[in-house]
Amino acid sequence: MKLCGFARVALLGVAAGFCVAAVAADESARFLKAHDKWNALSAKTYTYDLGVSIGAVFGYGHFHVKVKDGRCLARHYAGVGLGRPSFGDRLRYRPCDDYLPADLFKLVGDDIARGWKVKDLTTDARYGFPSRASIDNDGTIEDQGWAFEITNFRLRQ
Repeated sequence: MKLCGFARVALLGVAAGFCVAAVAADESARFLKAHDKWNALSAKTYTYDLGVSIGAVFGYGHFHVKVKDGRCLARHYAGVGLGRPSFGDRLRYRPCDDYLPADLFKLVGDDIARGWKVKDLTTDARYGFPSRASIDNDGTIEDQGWAFEITNFRLRQ
């Protein structure tokens, strides 16, 4: 059976769509499994370093995050561009918003629900927290995207 050029392209497109859907479903299942693993751990005291993009191309900030009995404090110790801390910020710990692993899970989940592609989604094999992710929002101007990376995670019991 011979297929014309258009039929071949259409058939390949449909097959590629099924493959992408299968990969996306697999990623979703892995993401949910990691989320459940993190929730089951119910960690109350831990520390880590968090790198966060500030509007994608505008800068990147590094924070040292301490969580003790569920209370979160962060110190902005390094960065580039708009993510560069002031001298005072390098020395002080302040209450942190949106830096907890649960907040990062919510951020990723919300953007997946919007239909955006999450690139480099990596979860920690041992504890399940999201260790790295970035968003690909197809270059829309209103939101420059985001990225984060958790390093030096230490669980304190």
